[in-house]
Amino acid sequence: MAKIVQGERNSKSCLHEMQLPSRREGLGGCGDIWQNLLFLQSRKWFSVMDDFADRYKRHIMLPQVGREGQVRLSQSHVLVVGAGGLGSPVLLYLAAAGVGHLSIVDDDEVDISNLQRQVLHCTSDLHRPKVVSAREKINLINPNVEVTVHRTKFCSENASHLLDGCDVVVDCTDNAASKFVINDICVAAGIPLVHGAINEFAG
Repeated sequence: MAKIVQGERNSKSCLHEMQLPSRREGLGGCGDIWQNLLFLQSRKWFSVMDDFADRYKRHIMLPQVGREGQVRLSQSHVLVVGAGGLGSPVLLYLAAAGVGHLSIVDDDEVDISNLQRQVLHCTSDLHRPKVVSAREKINLINPNVEVTVHRTKFCSENASHLLDGCDVVVDCTDNAASKFVINDICVAAGIPLVHGAINEFAG
């Protein structure tokens, strides 16, 4: 079973983190080494850019999004509270859309009764932390997305830490008490909040 560290992040990087070296100092005058480094870095850069253009071309062709909008998505950070019935499709679609950094908050483990609606998790994930299962599926659908997992409940005591650096919060919890707490904290912090709820056939 995977070990979870508070705020653990994957090692995937976003587009804005890929930069070429800009100085020759420290190479001891080895021009060939420097040129090789530049060549390898540039090939990596163009590979990423080709993937970016191909992966998101259906977004980029939309006038409401375009290349600039897609780049902004790749530089954005969304906190999703809950990785269950609502959180599953939200996380899958945000990852597929190219949101650059996703943080996931959930303290629960995958139970067999979850599998008929929580589409992020599989039978092989039973008894595993939902945040671990979620991170693995996100990495499969889009390895360019950075994922931070928090195996904890969202509460007033840890809210400032969890909200640090995020642009938007998506509330995918399943109880009214949590929704009121998340709403109050987001209002106080001035962070946009998106929330949804479902009860049997109503939502």
